[in-house]
Amino acid sequence: MEYFILSMFSEEEGGAIIESLPKNGPSEWKYLEGCSLKKQFPVKASIKYSSNYPENRMLHDFVKNILRVLIVSSKVIDLIQKKGGNNVEVLPIELLDHREEIVSDSYGILNLIGSQDIVDMEKSKYKMSSLEKDQIKRVKKLIVSPDKVDQNSVIFRAKKMRKHIFIREDLLQLFVDNGISGLKVYSANGWDGVDI
Repeated sequence: MEYFILSMFSEEEGGAIIESLPKNGPSEWKYLEGCSLKKQFPVKASIKYSSNYPENRMLHDFVKNILRVLIVSSKVIDLIQKKGGNNVEVLPIELLDHREEIVSDSYGILNLIGSQDIVDMEKSKYKMSSLEKDQIKRVKKLIVSPDKVDQNSVIFRAKKMRKHIFIREDLLQLFVDNGISGLKVYSANGWDGVDI
């Protein structure tokens, strides 16, 4: 089974960009920890388009952001659940445009619970973080170990690379077959760590 890394920076033009999480919600780093956030998440949460990109108004299924979180449409959520993504916690949000008007209330932040030991630490080339001793800071060449991944995991964060989200090839194909927009991926095996 092949795996891919999701990029937060779609190549599709004009897509809305998000630069902040809901007010009164969990701190940004908590979204990378793989723990439930439902109890900490605001009931009526909203996220506003970035004022730094006023011309970017188009809403894709995967919403571009600088936060390393998945902000996705209900269509994406349905497809993941259809494929058996049982490690996914959906945190519902309203998306607001630049004038703070509601654009959609059918989006959510996907909080991925747990992580998978997909990185082959012996064969990969990388530099470890000096702050988070168990996390890879920079990848030069990623080698994956698919045999160490739970067969039921179609989308997940890696134990040693929590800032990155991996998806299985059959889920990627399901996204492509259903015309999911705003999607950009890199083949995980051999990835050089560049996300542009």
